[in-house]
Amino acid sequence: MKTGSPLVRAYLLGHSLELVLKTYLLTTGYGEKEIRKLGHNLSRILAASKSAGVEKLVRISPEMEKDLAEFSTVYASEGLRYFSILFLLAPPRLPDLRRLFRLARTLDKQVTKHVRAA
Repeated sequence: MKTGSPLVRAYLLGHSLELVLKTYLLTTGYGEKEIRKLGHNLSRILAASKSAGVEKLVRISPEMEKDLAEFSTVYASEGLRYFSILFLLAPPRLPDLRRLFRLARTLDKQVTKHVRAA
């Protein structure tokens, strides 16, 4: 992926994680209202996904979950989505995103298989 800005990459990563996990939840019986209540909080979305059995498809290590929780704070603020000029002066502190990029790739593959099988 060559998007240039680390903040753009971070936003796109968060958005992809949010969408793939919400897609998984929809296949397990979550309704639109339940999905909306989760908002953009990746930690909350992951917790709901784990309760719904996502770990049958993908192993989520404690380190990965910690990275996601740390990243979720920045992502849920929507400062990445609606670019805050303050981020130019003081960029948000982001965890090492390599694990989360791997998680996003693996989730994409496994949830796609899951959806096709459903």
